[in-house]
Amino acid sequence: MLESIDTNDQLFFTNINDEEAANTVGGVDWVSESYGSVPSDAILAGYENDGSPLYICRAFYNEGLHPGKVVGENCNIGWGGQEISLPYYEVLVY
Repeated sequence: MLESIDTNDQLFFTNINDEEAANTVGGVDWVSESYGSVPSDAILAGYENDGSPLYICRAFYNEGLHPGKVVGENCNIGWGGQEISLPYYEVLVY
């Protein structure tokens, strides 16, 4: 089951170097994980066609921070028309 987030909540980054502002907003947070680990309080984003749960992740790649999905033992992000698999990532949690 997907839960909605209040659409009145807005996120603005006033200082990208401020770790607290960049990592915590509206009761959610990012937790460092690797090799397929997903915390029990991870936000479920949906399901793959085979019924596998999808969790939101983000990972650094090519000097940037990119959103993705946890697949198997990696965070998969889109880059240059390809899906890139990265073993070190953060997962969005409540």
